[in-house]
Amino acid sequence: MDNLNSPFVIWATCVLWLISIFGIFWSLLLFFCVGDMIFSTGTDLVNAVVLLSAIVMLPPNFYSLHAIANGKRIEFCIYL
Repeated sequence: MDNLNSPFVIWATCVLWLISIFGIFWSLLLFFCVGDMIFSTGTDLVNAVVLLSAIVMLPPNFYSLHAIANGKRIEFCIYL
């Protein structure tokens, strides 16, 4: 029982994974559906930053989900 993750850690990991997947799909949807309007308004850079940040967030989220699925405890260190 001492080795289990708290429910907050499990839910936070799932929510972060969903945000990452949603960010990727949203950016691709905007690019393919209204790409010409995005380029003309200059928000294509914002869309690119959202896509890049969502892609960068995926590997840590996969690692966390894999650790939770295998019953490993996730330690979070907060440096202040």
